[in-house]
Amino acid sequence: DPNWAAFERSLDEASTVDELIAAHDAFLDACLKEGMLFWPTTLRRLDVIAKTCVAFADAVASLDDEDDAGVSVVNQAVAGEDGDLARRLESLESSFDDCV
Repeated sequence: DPNWAAFERSLDEASTVDELIAAHDAFLDACLKEGMLFWPTTLRRLDVIAKTCVAFADAVASLDDEDDAGVSVVNQAVAGEDGDLARRLESLESSFDDCV
């Protein structure tokens, strides 16, 4: 990481505790800005996108499930018998669309 290398150089060049603290602060600021962690709006959007991705992964994982009769959830969805799955997927799509 270039920020880490610059931080190490600053540590080698520092001769006082104040210079060490300033180098550390500069390192943290660079990491926050370059990692897009400095802007709360971006963080909120990334959080919503991450949660939507997890929810989508959970929904996809549930496609392997079977009902009490041993009928696959996928077969039910294809046959139009699983309105719950369709609603969940529509909700995920809407949530994702709101983020972007």
